[in-house]
Amino acid sequence: MTQKLFTKNFVLLILGQLTSLFGNLILKLALSMYVLEVTGSASIFAGILSIATIPTIVRVVY
Repeated sequence: MTQKLFTKNFVLLILGQLTSLFGNLILKLALSMYVLEVTGSASIFAGILSIATIPTIVRVVY
């Protein structure tokens, strides 16, 4: 095993995953903010944001 772990392809894969995770977080926030703007209800905003976070919690736990 004399191969390097951090080859160009591996680094590109990790950067792609980080970009995807960041984009998903921004999408959750943007959709929640849109709901807040349309409805004007902070409780609906919090509910949508909470529901959008559930899959992330479930994925981490299992």
